Parts: sequence; C-alpha cells; structure tokens
Amino acid sequence: MHTHKANPRSPEAWFHEQATAYVATQLLFHLNEVGVLNTMDCQQERTVTDLSDLHGLDPHVLSCCLEYLAGVSELIEYADGGYAFTDFGREVLERYCREDSDGRQFNFFDVRVGSYGPVWAGVGEMLRGAPYEGPRHRAGEYAAQGVYKVAAQLLPHVVKALDDLGIQRLVEVGVPTGLLAGLCGQVPSLQAFGLDRSKSALVDARERAETLGVHTIRFMEGDFFEPESWLSQVSGDGPLAIGSIHFHEFVADGGARLTETISKLRQEIPGAYLIAVEQERLTPSRQEEVSDTVWLYSHSNVLIHHLIRNGRILTKEEWISLFEGAGCRTVEVRRLGYLGYHLYAFQL
Repeated sequence: MHTHKANPRSPEAWFHEQATAYVATQLLFHLNEVGVLNTMDCQQERTVTDLSDLHGLDPHVLSCCLEYLAGVSELIEYADGGYAFTDFGREVLERYCREDSDGRQFNFFDVRVGSYGPVWAGVGEMLRGAPYEGPRHRAGEYAAQGVYKVAAQLLPHVVKALDDLGIQRLVEVGVPTGLLAGLCGQVPSLQAFGLDRSKSALVDARERAETLGVHTIRFMEGDFFEPESWLSQVSGDGPLAIGSIHFHEFVADGGARLTETISKLRQEIPGAYLIAVEQERLTPSRQEEVSDTVWLYSHSNVLIHHLIRNGRILTKEEWISLFEGAGCRTVEVRRLGYLGYHLYAFQL
C-alpha cells in the first residue's frame, strides 16, 4: 500500500500535517529566492544577524521563518545560536541543486510555488467560470528553471537514442531546456538547430549555450505548426530528427494541429524522425506498478497542464496512437527511468 493512500492517524493529525507542509513549502521557496538556503549550505551554523546582514533582509521576519522551520521541518535545525541544515537537509539540497552560469542554485518548488502560485490563488475564480488570464497566469521564469532540471536528467538517454538512430541533424522545438547545448557538448558532430516562437527564449538559450562553450547551434525564430517558415533554414546532410519535450503542449487542442503539421512534414522531409520525450499519464490501474514519487509527479503534471489548458498529458498508448494515426511509423518507445518519462521515436 502506498503511503499517500494510507489512513491518517486522526483527522486532527491529518489537518495539521497538511497545513504545516503547505506553510513550510512556501517558506522554503521564498528563503531560497532571497539566497538564504544557498548561504546556509556550509558546515557551520549561521545566525539570523549574519544572514539578514548578508542579504539585506528583515531580521525579525527571517527569525520567524527559520524558527518555524527548525521546529517543524526535517531540513533545518537550531544549534549553538544559529541555524544549519540537518544531515537529511543536505541530502535534499544535493538532490535538488544545479550548477549554471550564476553558480550553485537550488530548485525548491520553483514550479509548484513559483510558477503556479498565481494559478492556485485563482482556482476559485476559474471554478466559477472566469477565464485563465491576467495575474493568475503562471510565472514562466520559474517553470523554465524546472525544465532545465528535468532536461539535465534526460540528457544521457537522448544522447543514446540519437546514437542508436544515427541522427546527425536535430531540430529542438522549444529551446528553454538547455538540452540542445548539453547534446552538443556530448556529441560535437551534431548539427543542431533550435526553434522557438519567442525571441527572448532564443536569446536566453543562445547565451546559456555560449556560457557552456557551445557556439554551433543555429537558432531559428518560427512556429512549429508552420514548417514552411523554418524548414528551409535546416541545412546540412545526414539523418534528421525533430525533437521536443513539449509535445504535450502541441496537443492542447486534442491533437488536430499536430496531425496537420505531421502531414506537412511527411511531404517535405519523408523519412525524418520525430522524437518526443514525455511523462506518461498513469491510470488508476497502474498505481501499484510505480513508486510514490512517480505516481504523485504524474498527477501533478496532469493537474497543472489540464487546469490551465495549455497541454494534455497522454498515456503511452495514446501517444503511439496519435502519431501512428497521423501516418508515422513507431520506431521505438524507450522507458527512461526518470519520473515516468518515455522517449518515443517515430519516422515520417
């Protein structure tokens, strides 16, 4: 029996555990945003005065936050007049850290709180029929940080798939992932193209790639659903693949536009590959097959994308049916071993 399905000890215990987790999550996110968690990532205790002076924070507010977390969280403890991470807290930091051009960063609920905090605040209005717009819109910069973390975990699996398929040219659709730069770093011979509708996303992706020493990617502004506007810019020779970790967004309308676009691509580049990296939607019958982590992550993905209607999370069978229904041949479906993600390779 999964722990998240177990009966709570009592209604009171359930209530206070849920309330405490909610508050602690908010505090950890905001302490991370102002730099406190990064500063505490050392062996000695840090006093409230040290931390508030270093980051220009209100010592009273900071003291309240840290005292609360030291009392209820497994991550932070108070000792010798200061605050520090517990051994388990350091394990958590190591698991959710990332290195980028700005140094060591921690992904503490960037997506769940940072990006989708405005969405949760607006659920009541959405339930009453208000459109999803305005101040309730997700904060994309936090979502992008979450994607960078996911892409880093998927990178070695994508490298292997490209090698197995003999891919020499790759167009990544949706560039704020860091994936293309990582691929070029590991496969220098790859002819890489990054496609996105957003000029700012292209600028950020180029800067991130150059920071990593990758200068060979050709970035293209264009809409995936209008291949006539960008396909002519894909130069070079060798087997071509068009890949993305955003296909769930391409089927937000149910898949009609994707099917139409695949038809255009089959006419223009027959034999090329489409590579989709997607997290599988899990039905209730699958619950006992997966870990608690995968089960909870899957449901979070479904809620987030379906609630704001910017994407659809499909089952493995639905992805295969969609692409084959559009005339593609299924080449491979590869389980990636990370949060229920699969790599789907189809040939036009």
